[in-house]
Amino acid sequence: MLDEAMKIPIAIYFDLENIDKSFNVEKLMDSISENLKDIGSPNFAIKLACGDKAAIDKFEEQLKDLNFTIQDTPHVAKSNLKNRADLILSLSAFENFYLNTPEIKLYIFITSDSDFTVIADILRKYGKDVWLVTKKEYSEKKLFSSCADKILAIENFFDTKSSDEEKSESNLQEEVMKIVEHYKTLPGKKPTKEKTLRTSIFRFITNTFPDLKDKKEELKNEVLNNDEMKSIFSFL
Repeated sequence: MLDEAMKIPIAIYFDLENIDKSFNVEKLMDSISENLKDIGSPNFAIKLACGDKAAIDKFEEQLKDLNFTIQDTPHVAKSNLKNRADLILSLSAFENFYLNTPEIKLYIFITSDSDFTVIADILRKYGKDVWLVTKKEYSEKKLFSSCADKILAIENFFDTKSSDEEKSESNLQEEVMKIVEHYKTLPGKKPTKEKTLRTSIFRFITNTFPDLKDKKEELKNEVLNNDEMKSIFSFL
């Protein structure tokens, strides 16, 4: 018979924003198979990934090899860092649930924030199993544990980095903190709009780190996503 083990239809939704590029998607999928081996074999019926161009570039080769559908979700405006990836993925999951074609037993969301807790809670309300793949620090938070049947720490699926890569990331984080400190102690009136702040950061990076011309955009985005910066500028 073709069907020796029960097939478990799975939908996997990947929000590419703010996920470390060392994340290995195939390693995650192997882990999912291992977790389910006692009850059946996974059938990844839906595999959808969303993010802006920069986020897609980090994972495109992996996702193509694994036959993911990739959807570009650019930022709504240059002055707004938020894109629509989480909304599109949540609506896609709900649409599938409503149409029930294909019928999905397990929904898995890969995310770096709490945006999927609402749709996860709704799916569980109607008897679907939901897993979250997210940061280890979130795994014990009630907001996450209350809406998921299982939480997998995303850090467990990172590839081991070379010493050069670790050094490069360490240097980048040092530069991020230098910029954050600059804005913490910035004399006079601070920027009051995100667009003005983005321009200010870009100018500061250009003047302070002239050797990082190829990493300006990455450094700027790291600064804008820094928790301390968000506490300084409430509009982030």
